[in-house]
Amino acid sequence: VLGHEVLMRMRESDAFVGPDKFLAAAKRYHLMPALDRWVLGSALRSLKAAAGGLIDEGWVSLNVSSQSFQNASFREFLVEQLSASGVSLESICIELRESSAAHNMREAEALIHSLHELGVKVALDDFGCGLSSLAYLRTLPVEYIKIDGDLVRRVATDRVAESMVSGISQAAATLNIDTIAEHVETEQIAEKLRELGVGYGQGYYFSQPVALPSINKNVPPTASSQQAC
Repeated sequence: VLGHEVLMRMRESDAFVGPDKFLAAAKRYHLMPALDRWVLGSALRSLKAAAGGLIDEGWVSLNVSSQSFQNASFREFLVEQLSASGVSLESICIELRESSAAHNMREAEALIHSLHELGVKVALDDFGCGLSSLAYLRTLPVEYIKIDGDLVRRVATDRVAESMVSGISQAAATLNIDTIAEHVETEQIAEKLRELGVGYGQGYYFSQPVALPSINKNVPPTASSQQAC
């Protein structure tokens, strides 16, 4: 296991509420910046309290929603919180949605520059679901591209999806950007991604989601030679 992504889940009584439900409501009422502030603060406190236990397992990714990215005060808050966190920032990766970065190139460049000054890595999330212009990758110096899960789910059975993933992988390699496939759920998908040169895989094939306090106990070793995150 080379990395983890911090995700938010809501518990109601003894069951979990799917993120598609509560996040949709948060977006509708423009509450994502408030939620992202809470998640960021909570995650950084947990990572600091872990005293290296989780960080030893590789990098930790934190998401920034489109609403939060477009909020100037949130971008300042993000940099300030990371600077004051006391966490090893070289092990932190901030994920920005492809569509948000592409529509706000100047802001994206400035934020990425600020994060790099702290030693924080940056990933473009959901790559392939929006504009997918490989040209702007020259302008955005990110470390990772996360290939959209819808493409990944179809990569072993759909020639168009396979061709798109192959093109993304080849272009990223030319630019020295690592690729991460989201939603890798079967061995068949993992094998196809390996054939196409995708560097990392993330999904249920490697591990079910686990609570942060028990992550070192419950996450298994890599399920195959495909690198997991």
